[in-house]
Amino acid sequence: MEQEIKSVISYQLSVIRRMVGDLDPPPTHSTWRWGT
Repeated sequence: MEQEIKSVISYQLSVIRRMVGDLDPPPTHSTWRWGT
């Protein structure tokens, strides 16, 4: 049971990270793009 909950939480975290990554590119990427 505990392992199941942990796997669900890790899955949700990965999904959230993917969504955030799609919305916000890495800082180095954005500075390289808009810095000049």
